[in-house]
Amino acid sequence: MSAKSMSNSGDVTDTGKQSNFYNRSFEFDGSGDYVKSSSSSSDFTFGTDDFTIEGWVYPETNNANKTVFSTNWGANGSLIITYSHPQSPSGTGKFAIFDHTQNNGQPTVATSNAYSLNNWYHVAFVRNGTSHKFYINGVEDGSATYTASNLTRDVFVLGAVYTNGTETFDGYIQDVRIYNGIAKYTSDFVVPSPSPDILPDTPSGVSGGSELT
Repeated sequence: MSAKSMSNSGDVTDTGKQSNFYNRSFEFDGSGDYVKSSSSSSDFTFGTDDFTIEGWVYPETNNANKTVFSTNWGANGSLIITYSHPQSPSGTGKFAIFDHTQNNGQPTVATSNAYSLNNWYHVAFVRNGTSHKFYINGVEDGSATYTASNLTRDVFVLGAVYTNGTETFDGYIQDVRIYNGIAKYTSDFVVPSPSPDILPDTPSGVSGGSELT
């Protein structure tokens, strides 16, 4: 998938205040901020194929319904990835995915562990056939097996559940990558360390230090 044009809404900011790599990230203040694809694209329509969504996420509040990634939730064929959603089991601090076709009121996969505020996390969700898994900082944490839903939405949103906002994320997001048709990770993997060698071809394409803890 090639780079896509994105548009900002609210007062989402491209900032250097908090960054894991590149000295930049998007800052979301939890009130009306989101970034969405500027136009619809079949690249976001996963169908029943494999796919991977990954990015670096730095949450600052966990007071419910913090949408990290969305394909414009609201109908069958859409999904959202959330942080601290109240409908996740013991949901505070957990990442979860909701698949509208499977069950729009409960997550289909949630992490077992809770993740504290004010830290960077590499969050990857992978569908590989009927296997659906989260990897947090390169370690599998949460999985489920079920028939792949036909994911038909053709837009992508960062930081909000819909393309008109709501359930917005509070924190920082950077280096988001989407792989349509590819289950990029099938087992635990190594994410960039705080003092890595120069590795321009690593999964996140970094070549510098990380603030991953």
